[in-house]
Order: sequence, then C-alpha cells, then structure tokens
Amino acid sequence: MHSWPSLYQHVHKIHHRFQAPTAMTCVYAHPLEFLVGNLLPIYLGPIITNAHPLTSYFWFAAAIIGTCKGHSGYRIFGCADPHEEHHFYYKYIYGGMYVLDFLIGTMKVSS
Repeated sequence: MHSWPSLYQHVHKIHHRFQAPTAMTCVYAHPLEFLVGNLLPIYLGPIITNAHPLTSYFWFAAAIIGTCKGHSGYRIFGCADPHEEHHFYYKYIYGGMYVLDFLIGTMKVSS
C-alpha cells in the first residue's frame, strides 16, 4: 500500500498512526486493510492446502503471535523485530518473513 499513494493515504496510513509499535498496532487498521491484509493471508494457507483443523489452529496461533511480536516493541531472543524499523522509516522492512524485502532491496535496518 505504500506504493499506491491513494491507498496509503486513505487506508494504510491509519495503521501508521502508531510510530512506536505496540502489539495492538498490528490490528489497528482500516477495515479493508484488516480483511485483506490481516485475515485473508492467515486463512488462505489452510484453505488452499485443505489443512487439518489442528494444523490450522497452530498456523493461526503462530501467525497471530508473530504479528504481535513484530509490533510489540520488545526485544525477543536479544533483538528487536526488524518490522519496528518500518514504523519509523516507512520505506523499509515491509514484510513479516522479509523474503520480499531482501529481493526488492527494502531490507535496510538502521545501525
């Protein structure tokens, strides 16, 4: 959404009202972004793979914990989550797994 100014201005900017992330920041979003950016990605994996319900529950829990960790502001295992940098600089560290950030050159983390 950062690449599309009108979507950023009217939808994603709500999420960026928090410059210092907290766990609640991950769900503080425009309703459209919440559905498309938060719920849909979590549910698509188990739906596409026709996962067993127990596997799905594990997947949902891992996704929610990972998202909250990325916005928590706490150091876990000795380092802060790189996504926290995104809430300060907006042009870096977009993803949760950071593969796309690495591939498109947005993996910059401040020193």
